[in-house]
Amino acid sequence: NGMFHQHTLPDYKQHTDLLEDMVIKLYSKGVTTREIANLIEKMYGSHYSPAQVSNISKQMIPKVEAYHKRKLSDKFFCVYLDATYVSLRRETFERETVYIAIGIKPNGHKEVIDYCIAPNENILVHVMRNICAKVRVEDREAIMNEFKQIHQQANKAAAVDVLHAFYAKWDKSYNHVIRNLKDIEPDLLV
Repeated sequence: NGMFHQHTLPDYKQHTDLLEDMVIKLYSKGVTTREIANLIEKMYGSHYSPAQVSNISKQMIPKVEAYHKRKLSDKFFCVYLDATYVSLRRETFERETVYIAIGIKPNGHKEVIDYCIAPNENILVHVMRNICAKVRVEDREAIMNEFKQIHQQANKAAAVDVLHAFYAKWDKSYNHVIRNLKDIEPDLLV
């Protein structure tokens, strides 16, 4: 009747929840998706592909968004703004700046008000190096001069216009380069 229940092992759902929690914890510590997949298989005998590990770790996104949008609990006597550099996996393994706002309540308790991850200029340098490595020597100077114009604009709207003109001009000759830039466009426009 489809009512069989395994009594010697915990329900699959409970086991999956444990593994998913483990995946999220390992991923937050900077362990790669491939390494996590291998560890889970060795420790628990469950096979997770790197893509499954990546999908599980994405469950944290709504929690992070909710944290940023939460209502602040109280008034603050004092607010400190600080920054630290941490290694984050994006296009590269470069260190990025994390800006932190810490509030001190009238009773003396500290609370992290919010934080913001801001890619530093090193990412731009790596992007420019990657572009140079993938274009013909005779096009490099023109491409670099045009690409640098994006970051010399007075506002984001103007930068978007220049970037999209850059895409349109070079897409036919360097489709693979333009496709890669489109994938990281939000970071280019920070």
